[in-house]
Amino acid sequence: MGGPTASVLLPTPLADANATAWAQTLDACGERRAGHDIDIVSTLPLGGRYHGDQRPFGITVDTPPEWRYFSDSRDIESDASAIESAVAQIVATFGWVPQQQVWISAYCNGSVDHLILAELALALARQCAGLISFNGALTIGWQPTLAELGAPLDWPAVRPSVEPELARIGGTICAVLDAAQRNVTHVCDAAFLARWMQHPQFHMIK
Repeated sequence: MGGPTASVLLPTPLADANATAWAQTLDACGERRAGHDIDIVSTLPLGGRYHGDQRPFGITVDTPPEWRYFSDSRDIESDASAIESAVAQIVATFGWVPQQQVWISAYCNGSVDHLILAELALALARQCAGLISFNGALTIGWQPTLAELGAPLDWPAVRPSVEPELARIGGTICAVLDAAQRNVTHVCDAAFLARWMQHPQFHMIK
């Protein structure tokens, strides 16, 4: 069973001291496996809360960012337009264009996997002044009807319920709209994620 994912958007690619520090962080938290996989046994070296059995994760890097969650179109032109719009929305909120995307994927879906994922993403975002993409929409405050359960998200309808709840958390969060202006991917700064991790409804997005 797969688990939640997140990605960290970086203002400059990992290199030199930052790349070494991130590698050392991962080594302190767990054991590398073949390919891009790592078994996390503790986030205490990050200042986190988890210490226990091995939890499997995958970590990959895209330079430049792949933006795969920012467009639901398979048409190349629509894709390019959606990505251009997504970048513009991020720049309007945060003031810079991401140059690299570090993907972090939990391979299990327990509550500890959501916590570890957030702690890893937060550590890298703080280290490199990055942003965190939830790779989907946070919809706290929204009470879906039976008809809406399992249906594609209609952000214009959901937004009035969700945005006030997100604003109460603190930090900065941006709802990046897709090309159809219906679905969103939330992108936030480290301050928002740190506060979200203390929220009673905390979760990452699967």
